[in-house]
Amino acid sequence: MKAHRAYEEVPGYPTLYAPTDNAEDFLEVVEVWLEDALQTLAEEEEATAMLRNSEEEENVSFERERRAWIEQHGSERLRIAESRNYKINRLYALERAASEFPFAWVETGNEAEWRERTDPSIDALRLEEQLRAYMERRALDYQDPRIIWLVEPPKALEEALHEADVFFEQQEAVFINEFLGRYALFIPVDEELQRHVLQGGEVHG
Repeated sequence: MKAHRAYEEVPGYPTLYAPTDNAEDFLEVVEVWLEDALQTLAEEEEATAMLRNSEEEENVSFERERRAWIEQHGSERLRIAESRNYKINRLYALERAASEFPFAWVETGNEAEWRERTDPSIDALRLEEQLRAYMERRALDYQDPRIIWLVEPPKALEEALHEADVFFEQQEAVFINEFLGRYALFIPVDEELQRHVLQGGEVHG
């Protein structure tokens, strides 16, 4: 019964080298197959459990940092919504990005498309260098910025361009991945398309 349950748990079927009427030959093949299959299944379950635990730890860390930042820097809207247990991750990301990177567009919906940039322009290289220095001055501990080729803009930039009646053209941008551990930031090399210009914000530091 134990072997039968194990047989039903694992995917696939044992393969014999040739047809046989000998039960011992069949059981020998099944035994080896079950050992290997159950070992693989156990390793996959362990990896899944480790991944789940890691994701849970990341979520706890994210929520702890979010609460602390909202308490110190959040708008009245964000603080009230958070205190009443509304889902406010997007609003939090937007407010924090506006505070730490007022020239950048934050992508929260995975709608932007980009690809690797080869032979970046001198303007892009200078912007990347300026951004690195800016992050160092403000002790912003995120992944290093990289120059990319922006194919489709993040939603917020697309909406701002629509309001300004401007058509988006593929172009260079500086990209910061894993903002707050789960979002992306884009800073167009074209200064006219940076967030503080299109939306009238300010840059400090």
